[in-house]
Amino acid sequence: KQQCRQCTPGMQYIFDPNAHTCQNCPRGLVCDGTDEVKPVVEGSTWVKAGSYFNLTSCPTGYAVVNADENGFKAEEQRCEECQAGTECAAVQCVTCAACQPGHYKPASSTAPCEACPADSYREEGGGRELAACRLCPFLSSTRRRTGQVSIAACQCGP
Repeated sequence: KQQCRQCTPGMQYIFDPNAHTCQNCPRGLVCDGTDEVKPVVEGSTWVKAGSYFNLTSCPTGYAVVNADENGFKAEEQRCEECQAGTECAAVQCVTCAACQPGHYKPASSTAPCEACPADSYREEGGGRELAACRLCPFLSSTRRRTGQVSIAACQCGP
């Protein structure tokens, strides 16, 4: 732990007090005023990049946010849950992608997209609600299969 210079605990960090200035703590880290930090979201990956920390990936269900309307800002870096209609199922996530056809996700969360239920289908990706799944025509069925992507999955008869 550094003894020479400590920045404002909870608000800043510093790697080398002889070479760097205090940096504002990113929204995705908890800083103690030294080079000791703790991620807000467990499993997020942070690396030292010059005099600041850089968020390189987030865990499943999150996306990397590292900018505001003016572009990259080190202090804006954080992991955010994937929005409605999107998911990231990878172990290390950077961006969230639209739900696949045949699936939907009704709210922002780390959960994956849900399959459209049996006897329904969805041709487009990015579904945000169960109502986005279209019901099969009267007297047709998907034979208990979920996540169908075309009306062709709806078969007539018993």
